[in-house]
Amino acid sequence: RQYRLEITPPIPMEHTDNLRTDLITNSQRCQELIERWVRECPGQWLWFHRRWRERKALRDKWEAGLSRQQTARPGPLQQK
Repeated sequence: RQYRLEITPPIPMEHTDNLRTDLITNSQRCQELIERWVRECPGQWLWFHRRWRERKALRDKWEAGLSRQQTARPGPLQQK
């Protein structure tokens, strides 16, 4: 068997004052790289779970967390 290891440049991550937009932008950048790999060798990929299913409980926590974050002081791991 022969394997190939591909090391790519880092994916530039967006860090602005809008966490939601940053997460969407950064997720899209990662997805575009995965999509490129799948298109290069589609026979090498198989996805078993429903990746984009609706998760109301997680969405509610996400929206509640964003509301709290917008009024809170930045923590040590958050962008200022």
